[in-house]
Amino acid sequence: MKKSLLLLLMLISMLTISSFTTTGDVQLLENKQTHLVTGKVTACAGGAQIPGAAVLIYESDGGTVTDINGNYSIIVANDASLEVSYLGMRTVRIYVGNLSTTNICLEEEFE
Repeated sequence: MKKSLLLLLMLISMLTISSFTTTGDVQLLENKQTHLVTGKVTACAGGAQIPGAAVLIYESDGGTVTDINGNYSIIVANDASLEVSYLGMRTVRIYVGNLSTTNICLEEEFE
């Protein structure tokens, strides 16, 4: 039951959230140097791909969601940090600077 609920939530998030970028964020990015960051989000234990993980630009409204294989791509300012989260996993914040590839692993969150 717990697994099927988790799969249902993942499916809903993938269907309803495709991109969070707003016009205000685009205007802010136009004034800064930007670049494309791509990567994969996996589980630290076992390396399973995590589809539907939220990849957000820290302190911004911009973001995206990983695809079915855990891959993401996002345009960020050169001084940006990404915050990656997924239900049941610890949220990770990473400074990307001018990196073009950033693979991220998430650890399970135990209560």
